[in-house]
Amino acid sequence: MELNLDAIEFGKMQIIAAVLIFLSTLLVACIFGMTGIGLNDLLTFKFNIVLEKILANLPTIILFFLVLSLPVALITVFAKRMEKINLIIVATISSFLALIIAMVLFPALQSFWIAGIFYIIAVFLAIEEAFTKFKEIKKRIIARASWSTMGKVASVISISLVVLLLANIVPQQEEYLEKVDDFSAGIVETVMPSTGGNSGITSVLVDAIVDTQLATVNALLNNSVYTKLREKTDPDVILFVATADTTSEYFKGPEFRKEIEKQINQTGTGVMQEISLVKIIREQFPAIETIEKTVPLGVIMGLLHALAIAGIFSMLAMFLCKPTAAIYGIIAEKTLTALLPQEQQKAPPQQTAKAPPQQTVK
Repeated sequence: MELNLDAIEFGKMQIIAAVLIFLSTLLVACIFGMTGIGLNDLLTFKFNIVLEKILANLPTIILFFLVLSLPVALITVFAKRMEKINLIIVATISSFLALIIAMVLFPALQSFWIAGIFYIIAVFLAIEEAFTKFKEIKKRIIARASWSTMGKVASVISISLVVLLLANIVPQQEEYLEKVDDFSAGIVETVMPSTGGNSGITSVLVDAIVDTQLATVNALLNNSVYTKLREKTDPDVILFVATADTTSEYFKGPEFRKEIEKQINQTGTGVMQEISLVKIIREQFPAIETIEKTVPLGVIMGLLHALAIAGIFSMLAMFLCKPTAAIYGIIAEKTLTALLPQEQQKAPPQQTAKAPPQQTVK
C-alpha cells in the first residue's frame, strides 16, 4: 500500500466524507444493538430462545443487513474523489468513533469488541480494494467496485466471528460442552414447548391419540350388547352405563386434550434431556479420544460452531449486502456528482515534465 504523505489535507471533501462515514457506521452499529442479539445468543444451543428472539426482532435484523453495506459503499465512492492517505485517516477515525459511541449507547455491543477491531481492519482492506478496482474496471465502475469491496468486508467480518467465538469458547471448554448437551433439549423445546403454545408436531400427536380413544369408546357405546344394557334396571348396570357415558364426554372435552399435550411435552423433553451428545460422539467415534490428546473436543466443537455462524453470516451478506452496496454506491456517486463542483474531484496524478538538457556553449 503506497501512501503519499505529502497529500495529507483536511478540506471540504474530507469533512463531508468524515461525517457521512461516521453517521452511516453509527447507524449500522445502533441497528445491530437494537436487534437484541448478544454474544451469549451466538454461543447458546437453546434454539427455542434464540428462535423466539429472532422472530421478535426479524424486521430489525433484516434492516441491519440492508444497511451494513452503506458505509462500505460510501468509502468506495470517496475513494474515487480523495487521495488514499486522506481516506484512510478519515474513514478509520470516523469508523472508530462511531463504534465507540455505539458501545456506549448499547452496552451489549461491548462483548463484540474483537469484531470491532476486525471491522477497522476491514476499512483498510475496503479502501485498498476500492483503489484497485478503479484501476481494473472499465464499465459500471462504482457498482462493481462497491460489490467487490463489500465482499472483502463481509469476509473479514466472518473471520472476526470465528475468532470472537473461539476466544470465548476455548477458556471455558467444559462449560461449553455442557451447552452442547443442551442441543437435544433445545430442539425438543422448540418443536414441543413444555409450557404454553402448541407446536405442529404436538398437535398431530394429540389429534391421533384423541381420535384413537374416541374411536374405541364409540365402538363400545354403539355395540348392540352395550345398547341393551341401557334397558336394564339393575343398579350396578345403571352405574356402569352412566360411567361409560361420562368417560365418553370427557374424551370429547378440552381437558382430556390438555392432559395429553402435557404428557407428550413432559415425556419428550425429559427423554431428550437425558441424552448427552458429547457422550454419544465420544462413544460412536473412538478416534475422538486420540484427537483429544492434541486438540480438546471443546475446541473442535467450538470451531465447527463458529464456522457455522460465520457461514450463515456470509450467506446473508452475499444475498443482502453485496447487491445493496452496488445500489448505495450508484446513488451516492450520482448525489455527490450533483452536489459537489467538478473541481473538487480527485485529479489524476500528473507527471512532471523533465527539463531539456542545457547545451553548453563552447
